[in-house]
Amino acid sequence: MKASVIVLCWNGIEYLPGCLDSLSQQDYPDLEIIVVDNGSTDNSADWVATHFPTIQLIRNKHNLGFAAGNNIGLAAATGDVMVLLNQDTRVKRDWLAQLVQGITSDPRIGIGGCKILYPDEQTIQHAGGIIRLPLAFPDHFGYRQPDDGRWDQQRDLDYVTGAAIAFRRDVLETIGPLDEGFYPAYYEDADLCARARAAGYTATYFPHASLIHLESTSIGWNSPTYLQYMHRGRLRYLLKHVSPTFFLNDVVPAERERLRSLDSPEERLALWQAFYASSGGLAKLIETDLFVAASRQDWAAAQTQIEAALDELRQALFQGTVKPPSPTTDRAELAHFHHDRLGSILRHTRPTALVTDFIPAEHARWAAQDSTVQEMLAELYRQLGPQLRHLLPDAYPGEIALVEVVWERQLANPSDTPLSWTTAINHLRGRLEMLERQGEFHNFVFVSHDTLAGSLATRLRMLWYKITARLGIQTLADQQQAFNANMVQTLREVQDILDAVERIAIENDRAITQLRRRVAAMERRSPGEGR
Repeated sequence: MKASVIVLCWNGIEYLPGCLDSLSQQDYPDLEIIVVDNGSTDNSADWVATHFPTIQLIRNKHNLGFAAGNNIGLAAATGDVMVLLNQDTRVKRDWLAQLVQGITSDPRIGIGGCKILYPDEQTIQHAGGIIRLPLAFPDHFGYRQPDDGRWDQQRDLDYVTGAAIAFRRDVLETIGPLDEGFYPAYYEDADLCARARAAGYTATYFPHASLIHLESTSIGWNSPTYLQYMHRGRLRYLLKHVSPTFFLNDVVPAERERLRSLDSPEERLALWQAFYASSGGLAKLIETDLFVAASRQDWAAAQTQIEAALDELRQALFQGTVKPPSPTTDRAELAHFHHDRLGSILRHTRPTALVTDFIPAEHARWAAQDSTVQEMLAELYRQLGPQLRHLLPDAYPGEIALVEVVWERQLANPSDTPLSWTTAINHLRGRLEMLERQGEFHNFVFVSHDTLAGSLATRLRMLWYKITARLGIQTLADQQQAFNANMVQTLREVQDILDAVERIAIENDRAITQLRRRVAAMERRSPGEGR
């Protein structure tokens, strides 16, 4: 039975000698080795062509990612059994023979994995994979445990790692190739195994097929880039392999709970990017119908709820420290990031803190950005200005009015000088004084200028007024009086904030005047004077 081993290479000249040497020494008689170079820039492809001329070499012009790069190799393979192998591995002499024997021993076995050791050859790195729901984080049997015989039993698994994964040709023809939507990497191996299991096959671990894995990574283990792609792949896996009901009732609450204790700003940013990508990814999945656990119709019916849940999770991320993305990030993604950040802060910050803390800090942030980002942020500030009343649902009208004025002057029109605030502040002060006067409650007084009949009528009216007041009017009046008192207190607090803002404006205006005087004095100096 012919076997094809596909080695995906990307800048792997450091690892290829050990990997290809060990493959060339396999005791399997009918072996085809294919190296797919994924756009390397370190002359890996030329090195392979020179030192292993009998190996089939495929050169991709660009790095197509793990799935697409391997799919090109699979399309070229002619074996009955096909194996994907990482470039940073060294296989034992009987590795392939054991793997082929295992995967062809039972037609129910669709995918096979092997025992993977660390370079010390005594510590387990992988003895089969586990996907832990509801969040779908991966785990390995035997991880960092000694190779002491406990991991020498064949078993069926959730998945086997893509570092070394084997399958029969007929299985691949049934379930299809690797899903290239998991770009550039992560979870395409778990997805392939889940699809095989859904088709009635097993993913099985064969302990007597073993290799050494250096576990290098081109992205950087636990780097911000790794976290972004890992979480993106994890969410795509969940969308494909759970039901909409499970996603809404189990995955979303678990994600929300995990966010409460997540301290890493880098991972928070990575999760935001993954949630953002998943919103658009769901529409594409519905279009291409790659779902496994539920129908396209089920997901299409729940699309609005799923996207709203992902939006909620994006907003929740900003309840902690989130590292901002690079200014070179795609403009649309950067705009969505700041839109979510600003919306979340407005929903969860009291108006007083917005005026005294957040808006001045945001103005400083704006001033420190390059012109492109400044234009983008200024446009977002202008868009959010009319929405402040909806984003501050629990604020009093006076508080909202204050936030609107300061937001408009410092953010939506950040070039305004403090002098331009005067008219708006005085107008707002007049509105607050009017509201405060309206908050006073006065009992109605009956007056008559007729000394005789008028006096009797007044007494009768007062008697009737007392009866009706006891029946309910006085209760309502008392409630209104209490509400008005609270409103007056709030308005006084807002007045204090206004006074503080005006003091800041006056101080800034004085500073600007002093600077202007200094500039004028410098301009009056003769050209020959030192500065």
